Amino acid sequence: MILYYYAALLLGFFIRYSDAYPFAICPGTTDHLHISSVDLKPEKVQPNKPFSLKVVFKPDATYDDPITVDVSVKVYGVKVFQTKVDACSSEASQFVSCPIVGGKEQTLSVATDVPSEVPKGIEALIQISISHGSQSISCLSVKIDTESQKELEGTNENFIDYFLNTFPNEVNKDKSNGLRVESALPKEMNKHESSMRFIFQKWLDQFHETAEIDGWYPVKDDSSKESFEQRFIIFAKNFVDIAVHNRLYDAGKVSYAKKMNQFGHFNPQEFRALYLSGYRADLKKRTFLGELAKFFGKSEKPLIIPDSPSAEARVFETLEEFEKSNSAPDSVDWVAKGAVTPVKNQGSCGSCWAFSAISSLESAYFLKYGELKSFSEQELVSCETDCYGCRGGIMNSAFDWIKAHGGVCAENDYPYVSGTTGSNGFCKLSRCAPDPRSSPIGYVEVEHDEESLKRAAAQQPVSVAIEADEYAFQFYSHGVLTGECGDKDDHGVVVVGYGNLDGIDYWKVRNSWGSSWGMDGYVLIQRGKQVPNDDGECGILIDPVYPVF
Repeated sequence: MILYYYAALLLGFFIRYSDAYPFAICPGTTDHLHISSVDLKPEKVQPNKPFSLKVVFKPDATYDDPITVDVSVKVYGVKVFQTKVDACSSEASQFVSCPIVGGKEQTLSVATDVPSEVPKGIEALIQISISHGSQSISCLSVKIDTESQKELEGTNENFIDYFLNTFPNEVNKDKSNGLRVESALPKEMNKHESSMRFIFQKWLDQFHETAEIDGWYPVKDDSSKESFEQRFIIFAKNFVDIAVHNRLYDAGKVSYAKKMNQFGHFNPQEFRALYLSGYRADLKKRTFLGELAKFFGKSEKPLIIPDSPSAEARVFETLEEFEKSNSAPDSVDWVAKGAVTPVKNQGSCGSCWAFSAISSLESAYFLKYGELKSFSEQELVSCETDCYGCRGGIMNSAFDWIKAHGGVCAENDYPYVSGTTGSNGFCKLSRCAPDPRSSPIGYVEVEHDEESLKRAAAQQPVSVAIEADEYAFQFYSHGVLTGECGDKDDHGVVVVGYGNLDGIDYWKVRNSWGSSWGMDGYVLIQRGKQVPNDDGECGILIDPVYPVF
């Protein structure tokens, strides 16, 4: 069914509106427009009825053509409406004063409606992104509450409550388990179920444009309908779980929010099996001296493992010497410093170890040579024989392999394909020439405590392993993840900074599940929490390591 929407964007100069409506700058973005207030009319939005937003801002600089305004309406991460406008185009000239003038107060006005199929009584998010060419100059989000079914029709249930009653035994009180039971929905759908199918179709359009979804095919003939319905039921349960969790987040009872993403059709067991088998701690090299040192509670020396004379000046003989050389500030963000390549996606291959190693190597390369260069994960997946490619590996072995082979190829010369094929592929070292400058002289295995990792992360991004097989990770959106994971590391990631949000210390972690997951591909994990064995939240302190040039 083709849906038609009314949407108009106006960018001009207006007086400041006295009524203010709560808004937030999108996580992970910088507000160069310096937005001061937002006005929403009406405050209770009805599906298929127009509403308007007026955004007052005073930019830090002048921005000329091209300026793009992207407006979307999302329901727990599912994009149910989107429109883009070239703000300086001739078609928009009657509404637009272009350029946006630095230091001058202006107003962006957006008039649109929520599609009629969006369920009543649900929280939606309007997101407005403004870009100058390829540069994001601002992004804001505004939460809106659609008028509830109770208010409009006098019924006893709203959308989420209906599904909670439909799946009375599905919502496990243990949040880490989520919704699991695979019962079917009633054959005859009411308005709520029809709305859920509308959201499911929008989710398909947003995240899975192709027919194949990780081995599951949408309806093509009668034989595939059962699979389609099964995936729809799992999606519905995940969606309701996200909504219930976010009620707690909005009430201030949990410190992070969830959203729907590309994993919406997987139950927790399937997700764990497909995406969380990539870090293989059993492959970590053990030496007699290293095990003896652990037994006596001492650090193995040296901290760097070099075999080149040029490395001697970089070796710290004791942890104390390392700590004295490296004072840590209160907060660090290597992404903001431009030292981290854009988030990548490992796809349906357990290659997180390769993505973690390459990411920390790319950042170390940038800090050494001043060039942010993207290197090949595929070369490691296909050619590194001490690890198992798509069946897992460890970052230490990746650094060893890169050093032994005189560097690693650029990503463009050896592009990643295993995320689609799910297999290692054949090693083809002859297809490209490695960058000799990407060969590390060794690597540092960071001491097993918070302060050491903090000092290391202040120096450069650090590869770490975490336990990410809990339900919280599957649909993490933003905020600080607390109390939701153990210490059985199964996933390789990278610490790219640390800081404090709303009184909670955190590690900023780069994942490899694409930018649609989490905070544009990142997650904040609690820092400084006392946990068994002093392994850190999610086991983040167990195996930190970073390369040295």
